[in-house]
Amino acid sequence: LVKVAKVVEKTDINMTAGYMLRACNLLVNFDRQEFAVDTFNNTLNLLLRIGRFQSAIVLLRRMIQVFQSFNKNIMYLSVMCRL
Repeated sequence: LVKVAKVVEKTDINMTAGYMLRACNLLVNFDRQEFAVDTFNNTLNLLLRIGRFQSAIVLLRRMIQVFQSFNKNIMYLSVMCRL
């Protein structure tokens, strides 16, 4: 979806934002948070650039939830590795 969004970006920026948001949702739904960091950041930058501030706020809230749970999993793994 990210590749499709880059292709469509020059013709329809709103469609690009939709594809990027869907890509973020897919990465989270399939438990791929470690790959979602760049996609989230690129989507947030795009939303801010085109002036969709309300969507950017919603995405930031989602990013906080996702990355907090991701950090908890990493901290758990590091504790387990020390045992």
